Amino acid sequence: MRNLILLTITLLCLSVQQTFAAEKDEVLVTNLYAFGYGGSLNDTVSYVTEIVKMPVVKMEKKTGFLVKRSEYTQQFKKYLAGIGVSYPTCAIIFDMNKGKLYKKFLKLLKKAKKANLFVKTVSVSEFSFSEIVEEE
Repeated sequence: MRNLILLTITLLCLSVQQTFAAEKDEVLVTNLYAFGYGGSLNDTVSYVTEIVKMPVVKMEKKTGFLVKRSEYTQQFKKYLAGIGVSYPTCAIIFDMNKGKLYKKFLKLLKKAKKANLFVKTVSVSEFSFSEIVEEE
């Protein structure tokens, strides 16, 4: 019984330590720009948001990935489903350099045009990414 309690305490301490280590590997970023891209695989219309400055977000130090990026994608997916797009597939494209992001934006539009897709721009007044609140 005593060994079980010690093992439980040890595992608990390790999990708490890993949680703090994971938080140290994340950094708050205030100058991140992004746009959303989405559409249905059953349709020739794609949707793209305007490039916007994101609220304060967390990024992984090592990889440079946006933490909780799937939740930002979900926001755009819910918007598209709300306007009648069936089974939307979405992505968020981001960069800390607005100029580099704009080049990615233009490249994506060029590929969409080459694939004979009609691209509809979603303005900031219609949709914008909202801050993800951490649950504790």
